Amino acid sequence: MQPLILTAAITGAETMPKDQPNLPFTPEAQARAAVECYEAGARVIHLHVRDENAIATQDINRFKESIEAIRAACPDVIMQISTGGAVGASFDDRIAPLQLKPDMG
Repeated sequence: MQPLILTAAITGAETMPKDQPNLPFTPEAQARAAVECYEAGARVIHLHVRDENAIATQDINRFKESIEAIRAACPDVIMQISTGGAVGASFDDRIAPLQLKPDMG
């Protein structure tokens, strides 16, 4: 049998809370979602982040907060951050969070 690695994209870039009321967009909610996915078998968390209004952002500080919350709750998970970013983000904005040195970019 071939090895299998499950990746969970816990938030996504465009779905909004009005479309999915349970959308985890705060660092704390993302950490809870990551644990649930890890317990279900996912080993990679593909991370998009949102601001306090649930708008997609490439803010490096928001990525840092979410990564730290997820790592504290689920230390063995592989972190893969989005460089697709928020719609309309510049190339430099999209790659800025790579400064945090995630496991995968």
